[in-house]
Amino acid sequence: MRQELFSGRDLYHFYPSVTALIEQEIPSEQNREMWHRETYGYSGGESWYGVESAKAVDEALLRGWKDGTDRMRKSLDAVELPRIPSIKRKRKWRDQGDDVCIHRVNSGRLTDAWRRTERETALNTSGSHITIAVDAGCNCGVTSDDAMWRGAAAVAIADAAIMSGRSVRMITCFSAKDAVLGADKPFNNHYVAIEVKAYHQNVSVDVMMTMASLVGFFRVHGFKAFAAVESKICPEFGKSIPFARKYLKDGSQMIWIDKSNLSVDAANRVIKDAAKAMVRRVDPEDYRRTG
Repeated sequence: MRQELFSGRDLYHFYPSVTALIEQEIPSEQNREMWHRETYGYSGGESWYGVESAKAVDEALLRGWKDGTDRMRKSLDAVELPRIPSIKRKRKWRDQGDDVCIHRVNSGRLTDAWRRTERETALNTSGSHITIAVDAGCNCGVTSDDAMWRGAAAVAIADAAIMSGRSVRMITCFSAKDAVLGADKPFNNHYVAIEVKAYHQNVSVDVMMTMASLVGFFRVHGFKAFAAVESKICPEFGKSIPFARKYLKDGSQMIWIDKSNLSVDAANRVIKDAAKAMVRRVDPEDYRRTG
């Protein structure tokens, strides 16, 4: 079940899962017919959907997108991810600590006879919970090959963050301006967000790749989200606009992948910025006093 929020001239919908969006009903018969005609009746091909057709998008979401995820893995070889130091804690031997090994004391090993819990690195971190948000919206000139780089960046960041001990939430989002018709339309901007991975969930890399990279997900089910309103929508589903980040704030650190990241160079830039944002270096002695 989606959550709905009106704010001024904005309409915001949040879907707690991809399944919730796929199962969303379109209440208006006119909108339903128009959406079906513009998606399943459109022969856009692989450049438009990332796969052969709108029906193939559903197959990819249901059974996996092997061709795409294989290409994604190759594209990941082209991105560069600086090592993100771990925030995991483990027991280490020190000259003072929480508990002592009497055998080490008796043998004269007073510099490493005590154990205490420390992080694995002398670095201070900016948060253990990370939200990676991918703006998957695009206008008609964006091809499936271009859109894949946003997913490459998202998956690389998510994988490195999880390996470093951080809890990761991933959201795919998109938005449109003037998607509905009429002088008395109830809103101008429609924002949609879908939680692909919650903090506590174990979601496969292939699933994250598909939801962040398959442009057909937006061009079929994103359009469906726009159509699932009472107001009459326009055939072009409005104009893609940047997502309003304020709707996604939950107190975690936000790693944002803008819809304009459509190349390997752009992917590398956002990955490096994310790595820097996750770590703030401090003096090792300050770390030991506060860690």
